[in-house]
Amino acid sequence: MMKILFIGGTKFIGGMLVKKFLEENADVLIFSRSSPLSRNARYIKGDRNIPRDLDNLKKIIDGEVFDYVYDMCCYNPAQAIQIMKKLKTHTKPHFL
Repeated sequence: MMKILFIGGTKFIGGMLVKKFLEENADVLIFSRSSPLSRNARYIKGDRNIPRDLDNLKKIIDGEVFDYVYDMCCYNPAQAIQIMKKLKTHTKPHFL
């Protein structure tokens, strides 16, 4: 089963992608400030801009490895680098 982590993913394109992956029986985890539309996805409430929330995400997913990470709310290179550093041990090598 494919495991996918969405940073954001509750609205617009992210919400549609989550729905599609769930239809394909993927294990989907959403880390977002907003609640997901689907109850079939796992959900962790948090804000990528709050270091404590990112630390909490890392703690909760300890030991998990995701096939893909979709960052649906990345607005600048610094945010991308921050997420990549936090999640490098939780993703398969093709992520980096």
